[in-house]
Amino acid sequence: ADTDPQVAERWTEVAAEILDGMEGAAGAWALVYYARARILVGNGKLAQAETTLRRAQEFWEEDGAVAWLARSNLGLTQVLTMLGRYAAAESAARSAIEYMVQADQSEPATLRMLVTAHRNLANVLMFQERHAAALEEYGQAEDYLDLAARTEEAGDESIREELAHIALNRANALTFLDRPGEAESALRQAIQLFDAGFDTLNRGRARTNLGRLLLRVGRYAEALHEFDRSASDLIGELPAAAPVEVERLRQADELLLEHATAYLALNLFPEADRALQRCETLFRSAEQPFSLGQTRYAQGLLRLYDGDYTGSRTALDEGRGLFDNLDNRFWVNRTDVALAALDYREGLGERAEERLADMLDTAHSGSRQQPAINWDMNSLAEARL
Repeated sequence: ADTDPQVAERWTEVAAEILDGMEGAAGAWALVYYARARILVGNGKLAQAETTLRRAQEFWEEDGAVAWLARSNLGLTQVLTMLGRYAAAESAARSAIEYMVQADQSEPATLRMLVTAHRNLANVLMFQERHAAALEEYGQAEDYLDLAARTEEAGDESIREELAHIALNRANALTFLDRPGEAESALRQAIQLFDAGFDTLNRGRARTNLGRLLLRVGRYAEALHEFDRSASDLIGELPAAAPVEVERLRQADELLLEHATAYLALNLFPEADRALQRCETLFRSAEQPFSLGQTRYAQGLLRLYDGDYTGSRTALDEGRGLFDNLDNRFWVNRTDVALAALDYREGLGERAEERLADMLDTAHSGSRQQPAINWDMNSLAEARL
């Protein structure tokens, strides 16, 4: 399903023909649906993948296959996260952990699945801007990984790979908690570990995150250098004017968005525009609302700086709607600051003031409605400016 989906699809058809009408084949049917779900994920058909995966789980429930229910909930967590359904993804991750706690924790496979489950849960919490809670889950993942490392069956290579993933994700939480020094150290650790394992794909992703961190703290030249190195790892040499190739670009989705943001910060508008067009095509086709919202936000800023106020409002309004549906107050606030700037440019000073006053009043009141504004120093500073 992962390496040759067309062949896998043919084999699932053969399996379904054999199983049709058979008694007591719940476990086999579950594997057919599980394989089909993985094929659908690879093709970017996430909504269908969710339905198919849940069908597999119905068969495993019937069969009492606790280990497979745990494993499939890990996959379901990832699918729901990509669909932007974070509450459901969190529930799936916690279900996976509950199933695995019932299993024999002296087994290395169980420990490794617990590592993955806590890491996935932490990633979902990150998307909900619950960074301190995410950091705790990454700590849980590291604790289980340490237990797994003490078993004879756990090889150094697989432990190193998982440690690299945890360092990569922990750095994201540290970045948002404004601990850039620790975040940079974690990212450089991840890059070194992926490099030792000849994992260029994940090394590229780690370099993308390092570029994002450097961009956040204003080290633009270093950020662009990391993005270039990441591009080499993820997609090889891709000319700036090359046509969009969705399948080829899918593995570099975050890189494209962060690279565009760097171009925008340096006022390299034509380069930013090309990169953002690729992002929009990719994220619309892949049903990824969070990344599409970020893309539309960046396009709104680009149009604002370029004087296209109509285009800017269209992009920012769509982005805000996506973030509002995701209940992501951090990005709603960022988009509101951009909309206030646009209102001001169009001579709508009172509307701009109302938007900003609402944000600043919320910060003073400590309301739970918008917790992000209490720690998002960047949006607070921009609102006051």
